[in-house]
Amino acid sequence: MASTTRRLPVALLFAAIVADGFDTASLSFVTPALSDAWGLRPADFTLPLVATNVGAVLGYLACARLSARFGRATVVWVSVLGFAATTAATAAVDGVAALAAIRLLTGLGLGTVLPAAVSLAADLVEPRRREPAAVLMVLGMAVGAVLGGVTGGPLIHGLGWPAVFWAAAVPAAGLSLLLRRYLPRHVSQLDGQPDAGPDGLLDGRLEEGRGAEVGALFRPGLRGSTALLWTFAFLVFTVSQTLNIWLPTLLVDFGFSTEQAPLGTAVWGLGGIAGGAALAVAATRLGAPRALVVLCGLAAALLAVVAVAPLAAPALLAALALAGAGAAAGPAGQSALAIGVYDPAARTTGIAWAVALGRVGSIAGPAACGALLAAGAPARVIVLLAGAPVLVAAVVVAALHRTREPVPSGRSAA
Repeated sequence: MASTTRRLPVALLFAAIVADGFDTASLSFVTPALSDAWGLRPADFTLPLVATNVGAVLGYLACARLSARFGRATVVWVSVLGFAATTAATAAVDGVAALAAIRLLTGLGLGTVLPAAVSLAADLVEPRRREPAAVLMVLGMAVGAVLGGVTGGPLIHGLGWPAVFWAAAVPAAGLSLLLRRYLPRHVSQLDGQPDAGPDGLLDGRLEEGRGAEVGALFRPGLRGSTALLWTFAFLVFTVSQTLNIWLPTLLVDFGFSTEQAPLGTAVWGLGGIAGGAALAVAATRLGAPRALVVLCGLAAALLAVVAVAPLAAPALLAALALAGAGAAAGPAGQSALAIGVYDPAARTTGIAWAVALGRVGSIAGPAACGALLAAGAPARVIVLLAGAPVLVAAVVVAALHRTREPVPSGRSAA
């Protein structure tokens, strides 16, 4: 496929990740409004919020095998259609238990999209652009969160909380049809290698068992890098997703109204987009690890400022945007790190498992935050505590930079 014809598939893969990001964050937008509508405490929604990430972890873990069996293109479009359907169903639920169950199912679809989409997009760009491309693709999650944060308040005010889920579901359903039509079934590398060969790259698939096993990530020379990558992913996802999910609720404690609170998610996501864009540029010159050290340190410092300084609302939102530039760029950066660590045959597996370990943090962090809220912890204390994992993540990625070895830029796998 000529390089000029690869732009549409890459754009559609990015759109799939945007839809994933909007849907992932959608429940956080409506939690304050649901709390009022159902007469519950915000902490009572911890189970549904965590269930989304539990489903996503299961989806990530299944993604490599599903991609090996059916092809990445099929995994992406079917998953987008699946979470569109369950998100539409979310608009009709009337209790916390039902909400948790439907969000668990939604998370399964959300989890299978990201690794397959990033890996497939990496095959559609030149080898030297794969790390920056991975960063930009994962930024789709932040773009989706921003779109939801900007539109969530008006939708809730004008049409009620179910409108947020319809706004996520209907475009995703239409997008799935475009993905089915335009994603490539035969991927040839830009370096001129053929579509299929010993690595089994045909129709977006791998030979069964080749590169799809987690043991491939622990071969000699990879064990230390894999452990550090998983640790980094866990830490940055813990903070990024905790604040992405609970920030609207925390901002109510800062004095924001339930209609203003989704702006916190919007500015956090905008910061993540800016930080990810900076990371993509820096990755081509300095490498992703060095840039991530700086961005994570910035996030830790600014979260401390938000927690302890008596900032007015505009200054508070600005500080959150800058903190998001560091913390929310971490999840995008971990996919770039995975592409730099693993050879092509293990790439989808490496991305999937790194993101899965990150999503374990996405479960632990929001659950811990919910417990702190239930115990009456002030929002400022929670924000201050959120800075610690990001600071540790900066140390971990520095260690990863010292241990990792460059991988071949040849053929890629599904």
